[in-house]
Amino acid sequence: MSLKTSIPEPLAGLAASGDTLAQEWIADHCRDQGLPDQAMGWYRQAAAGGSASAQYKLGWACFHGRGGPIDSKRALYWWRKAAAQGMSGAVGAIGILHENGHGVRRDAARAAQYYREAADAGDAAASWFLGRLYERGDGVPRDPALARLYLRRAAEQGHRSAQYSLAALPLADAGDGPPDEAVAWLRRRLTRRPRRSRARPAATRCAGC
Repeated sequence: MSLKTSIPEPLAGLAASGDTLAQEWIADHCRDQGLPDQAMGWYRQAAAGGSASAQYKLGWACFHGRGGPIDSKRALYWWRKAAAQGMSGAVGAIGILHENGHGVRRDAARAAQYYREAADAGDAAASWFLGRLYERGDGVPRDPALARLYLRRAAEQGHRSAQYSLAALPLADAGDGPPDEAVAWLRRRLTRRPRRSRARPAATRCAGC
């Protein structure tokens, strides 16, 4: 079945008329069918029409180089638009750019500000990123208690990397063996299936993108 015939005709008609929800559905469908160029075209239409979720996804496509070259500055452009509409994931994604110096000057302190804003809005990935900054003392004072707080918050939301990070935290009171909490989080992490590989390093991946 071709892509054209796999899209319901009423949905295609809505997309052609400018319905951003239909355009984004088709973009997701193209992405899942391994058609990044077509997906990008539909994401662009939905994003230009004001869809925050399409702007967010388009930012990740630019960041990872799907349907075109890696373009961190363009990712920032789209994430700023999505963030302006209140999408917490886009706020955290902007933090990734600042932490790693992608398209902007590296500034871990500023990254922490974005992560904190997104984490306080409930974004699990941002809580994980912020917890790691506190663990290392990168851009913020090193604070094991705050590191644990944010890592646990992300882990409890099902963020698998946070579950592993929480299990791996060095504990002064570990005694002769690993603490029960660490073992529990590690088991929880290892029982989940691994994610698909991405073009970017693991620390800059988007859950579900």
